[in-house]
Amino acid sequence: MVVITFLCHVYRISPTHYLSTIHYADAQEIFALLQSETIHRNLLQLPRPYTFAHALEWIDDNKDFEEGYPYPMNYAIRNQAGQFCGTIGFHFIDQKVAGHCAIGYWLGEAHWGQGIMTAAIQSIIHLAKEKHGLTSLEADVFEWNEASKRVLFKHGFTPQSSLQKTKLDGTVVTAQRFIKMV
Repeated sequence: MVVITFLCHVYRISPTHYLSTIHYADAQEIFALLQSETIHRNLLQLPRPYTFAHALEWIDDNKDFEEGYPYPMNYAIRNQAGQFCGTIGFHFIDQKVAGHCAIGYWLGEAHWGQGIMTAAIQSIIHLAKEKHGLTSLEADVFEWNEASKRVLFKHGFTPQSSLQKTKLDGTVVTAQRFIKMV
């Protein structure tokens, strides 16, 4: 079991990684990581091309949210050196409907296959229940993203309906919704 410690929005998720708030100093790394065609293919709301200005706007949105709420909407996933590796967060947590919320996440390709996202999802489930009082989570995964499906299955998410989603470029894709009671 991963122990999560709270210190100014810092949560240890493994011996080598932690979650923290997102900072403007992360903009260059976010920009660099989101140049990946594979990551772009798996994210619904990612502009293409992704610019440094987009990274700054995303950080602005996160900072604006934090001004109105006592917690982050999205967390940076960092290695022990503090390097930004990816993100995980609550989507629409400010619009809670009967304790339900969506989660979203991505990890830079260099960090895949190390169990980092598995630890991050375990931690976000804990935060959902213990800090936010949520009772269920959902995640939408594109039909071809088997790695994302596997990590959700590991944490007891169950597949529900298939749905059509429209990416920012207008492409319509099929996603599967996964649900977990927390």
